[in-house]
Amino acid sequence: MVVYENRLFQLIQYKPLTPKVRARPFLFVPPSINKFYILDLQPENSMVRYAVEQGNTVFLMSWKNPKEPERHVAWDDYLEHGPIEAIHVVQRRSPAAGS
Repeated sequence: MVVYENRLFQLIQYKPLTPKVRARPFLFVPPSINKFYILDLQPENSMVRYAVEQGNTVFLMSWKNPKEPERHVAWDDYLEHGPIEAIHVVQRRSPAAGS
């Protein structure tokens, strides 16, 4: 489920598939040239599926394709409004992530 988005990415949250849930979530940040599904191709070779089967809450960034308005976005902007912003969202949604 998409739990957050801005002009650069969407943040998808996957719930654990186990009754016992680990306190700290995972945040996967794929390279900006790849889409999120590189980590979730099919059930038998999905990194995401493996993580949720181990009791982890998983957050996965899905980079948006840049359009004309993003042509002046610099690498520093991608870092600040990408992974750093995603970390803050995960911390708000999972209090144990800030520990």
